Amino acid sequence: MKIKILSIFVALLLLPSLALATPSQCTSSQGLQINPSQVGVGDSSTATLVGSTTPTGENDVTMKATLQSLPDGLTLVSGQNPQQHTGITSATSKTYSWSIRGDVADSYQISVQLKCSDDTGTLQDTYSGSATVVEGITLDIDVTQPSSKSLTVTSGQTVTVKIWLSKSGEATANDVRATLTKPSGWSFVSGYQATETVASLTGGKAFEWKLRVGGTSSSGTISLSATSGSPSASDSDSISWSCTDCYVAEEEPEAPGTIPGGVPSEERKKSQNWTVINPGLVEIMHVDDPDIGLKQISINVRNRANDVKITVTKLVGKPATIVHNVSGKVYKYIEINAENLADENISEVKIQFSVNKTWIFDNNINRATIALNRYHENNWERLTTQEVDEDNDYVYYEAISPGFTTFAVTGEEVGVTTTTLVTTTTTMPVTTTTLPSEGIEGIPTWAIVLLVVVVIVIVIVVWRYRTKKETTTSVLETPVEDVDFSSPSS
Repeated sequence: MKIKILSIFVALLLLPSLALATPSQCTSSQGLQINPSQVGVGDSSTATLVGSTTPTGENDVTMKATLQSLPDGLTLVSGQNPQQHTGITSATSKTYSWSIRGDVADSYQISVQLKCSDDTGTLQDTYSGSATVVEGITLDIDVTQPSSKSLTVTSGQTVTVKIWLSKSGEATANDVRATLTKPSGWSFVSGYQATETVASLTGGKAFEWKLRVGGTSSSGTISLSATSGSPSASDSDSISWSCTDCYVAEEEPEAPGTIPGGVPSEERKKSQNWTVINPGLVEIMHVDDPDIGLKQISINVRNRANDVKITVTKLVGKPATIVHNVSGKVYKYIEINAENLADENISEVKIQFSVNKTWIFDNNINRATIALNRYHENNWERLTTQEVDEDNDYVYYEAISPGFTTFAVTGEEVGVTTTTLVTTTTTMPVTTTTLPSEGIEGIPTWAIVLLVVVVIVIVIVVWRYRTKKETTTSVLETPVEDVDFSSPSS
């Protein structure tokens, strides 16, 4: 009995040493992952194994992963073999990966041995994964909308782009991505993304995007591309476009500190306050600043407005927030802001502005085309403008506006109007003096001439007949004086 008790006691004392003598274990919770599991001939997959170990004693652990001999038809492209980590003293996870190319279409098994060693021994396990190599595929992009690959657009317009992406080859295309690269300044309409994906493609699929035109470029391309993750394949296409009213950067100033016409390029401001503006009374803001370009602003309100402040700013150039290009040659950009006076409460605003005659002459501007343009709801509106005065240096104009915003003073070059007038003038004599050789509607020219002569003769005969008749009648109706036929007295 005493011997049995002694044996149990000894065994209990030896348990810790027995536990320390057990080698550290290697594990992989996910096993060997092959991604993608299907590739085309010549494409590569990545074999990945995440190994974990927890040392069971005081000794360092070495964890090593070894890619087993690959079957014929597969080639190791990159990744050391074996791969190992040494000096592991605490719970650790390490990732091991290899790139493997498929050279021959077939199904394969790939194996990796995971081994952990310390001074008490070695424990190992083997993990496997499957890979398939298939014949290659091709992708083809067919643009179905718009019907033409050359577009003319306007700023703010919505453009729909549709493609039909088809696949050829026996294999299924996996992880397919169709991407549209939008032009700078354009935007995707809500609900549409730059890249649309599909997990697998066996035949063909339609992809669609909606874009809103914007930005500062007047032309460019919409780029389209499609890729397949496995087997790998790709294709690309593009649509060219030109914008009729997108803003194009203006010419550089003639000299530092000026814009064409000698106008200083720095911003200039002027403000005026009113305690109250009553309806029926026109309030005038006198600006009288050629630099700003305004002479005065006349304001008429619908309802009483209190604590009104009007600020006029001559801008250096078109604000970056405005993407549209105003028609014509720009003389100045002017911004007019109102505090405590909404556009809805404005009955009418008359804006008098001035344009330097030097600018008109240097830019060959037809002064009759000069106008004030108002930017409203993402569009430029040409306001009713008339010339009201001039002096030695400036021509003065007045425009009627429904409210305040950003304005642009513009003019058209003389050449456009001159060409039209010359064409009209030279065409008119040809039309009025030349008689077609074949006559009118098939009637010979000589017949027309003869007809005219006959008509003229008839008119003359009738006129002479009526004249003669009137003369005869006049003679007959003339009274005859009384004659005394009695014999003379003897």
